[in-house]
Amino acid sequence: MTAWRFPSNMGSEELVCTLLRIASRDPEWIECDLVASAEASDPSGAAQREGRPFERLCLSSILVSGTQLSQVEADLETWLRTGLPFQRELRDVPGQQMLLSLRADARLITSPEKPALILTYRGSGIEASFYTVVDQSCVRIAHETLRAALRSLRGA
Repeated sequence: MTAWRFPSNMGSEELVCTLLRIASRDPEWIECDLVASAEASDPSGAAQREGRPFERLCLSSILVSGTQLSQVEADLETWLRTGLPFQRELRDVPGQQMLLSLRADARLITSPEKPALILTYRGSGIEASFYTVVDQSCVRIAHETLRAALRSLRGA
């Protein structure tokens, strides 16, 4: 079990994808747990006292395309060299879609050096989005942890 981390540039939000197992090999589907967390005002104060984020969204046992996840690793490496935005469908089957992108977004203050990380999931009765601003150090962490997670999972 290996985690792929994508922190925000302010350190207040984070997307973590734990790669659990290879569910099938041809085509390759990888089962993962996704946790998106963010600091927000907590009227009760409990989250701060317990040292945890106030907002946390968890999607468990999600199947993503291993081929597309490998392409995200390449996309992240390309972004580190060129700054080119990208969008990748991690899951696109009837009734379910997961899209990851690194690009400008009108909801956030972004720049070519600080793009928005956006993950959108649409499933059977569930729709969720996570977005935050990242920078080169965040993308580097995401690239390194994704590469390590895929190698560990695949036994390479």
